[in-house]
Amino acid sequence: MSATPTKASADTECYVHTAGPNSNYILNCTYEFGLGVMHLKDNAYTHGTYDAALPGEGAATDTYFGWQNAAGWYNGPGYCTSQARSDDGGRTWRWQEPDLGPGQHFIGGATDYQVFSYKC
Repeated sequence: MSATPTKASADTECYVHTAGPNSNYILNCTYEFGLGVMHLKDNAYTHGTYDAALPGEGAATDTYFGWQNAAGWYNGPGYCTSQARSDDGGRTWRWQEPDLGPGQHFIGGATDYQVFSYKC
């Protein structure tokens, strides 16, 4: 039986790496399940609201899918996310508030995100 994920706190750790030049990534820091992610902000998503499921094992969109850029992530009904943001290629991180509820959440082309999903 798997545990229900709970909200991340400032001491939550996730494997991070630096992004390449002119790129960004989303890192799924929820190990219990995948995270829906969008490659391009084009409203033509493979699964309706997202393009692919990023595995829940600390995978990142740049290394797992080979995407130079990611457009955002999708929280399904009943799920929220805590997220840490980096504006310097993944070298430093800060918690972003507020937490985000269900729906699509788009990011900038030069921002990286650690995303922690939980039931809300």
